[in-house]
Amino acid sequence: LKSIEAGAFATLSRLKTLYLFHNIIPVLPADFFSGLANLTTLMLQGNQLKHLPPLDGLNSLRTLNVSYNVLTRLPVMKALESLTQLDVSHNRLLTLPFSIQHATELR
Repeated sequence: LKSIEAGAFATLSRLKTLYLFHNIIPVLPADFFSGLANLTTLMLQGNQLKHLPPLDGLNSLRTLNVSYNVLTRLPVMKALESLTQLDVSHNRLLTLPFSIQHATELR
C-alpha cells in the first residue's frame, strides 16, 4: 500500500482496530482520522511516515504504534486521554510534544 485516499475511513465510525503496518505510506491525508471516534488501536509501524495529521477526535484510542517510520515530530496529543500504549521508537524524533502530559493513562 503506497497511499490512502482522503476520507477513506470517514464512514467507518464503528471501526475499533486499524492495522496499516509494513507498507510504504509516506503521508496520511489531513482528514485521515475523521469519523474514527471509536478507534481503540492504531498500528502504523513500518511505513515511511514523515508526520502525522492531527489526532483530533481519537478520544477512544488506547494503543498507538508509529515505530519504524521517519517521523521528526508528533502532533498535539490533547485528545488522547485514554491512551495506554504508545510506541514511537525508531523514528527521528528529538522531543515529544508537551501535550503528551494529557495522556495520563500511559504505562
